[in-house]
Amino acid sequence: GKAYRLSLPDGRVFENLSAEALLEDVIGWSLPISGLDYWIRGMPRPGSAYSHRVRADGRTRSIKQDQWNISYLDYFEQQEDSLLPRKIQLASDTITVKLIVERWQLAKQGDSGSDLFPEFN
Repeated sequence: GKAYRLSLPDGRVFENLSAEALLEDVIGWSLPISGLDYWIRGMPRPGSAYSHRVRADGRTRSIKQDQWNISYLDYFEQQEDSLLPRKIQLASDTITVKLIVERWQLAKQGDSGSDLFPEFN
């Protein structure tokens, strides 16, 4: 399979077959890299069991998946991207991460992957 590789400025090089395991090797935290692309947009990751709660306005309130609780604390209002989250909290048994998206930007034509990319402060 494809190996992920990270080279640090001090010359150390880390490799692993999993992006999550590589990040844990480097910083000591296990973060859900494979699910993050979906969760940050308010959607569960395909191919894995989940439960979720929905707000009265139809937007996602929370998702539980892969031993993570993802809470959507705030959404953008009065914009065409009002269905996209602004404040997101990811919590596992050992770590809590809060993300605040400053704005969402559509990908340029020809970019691979998702059509939307968040910008953070």
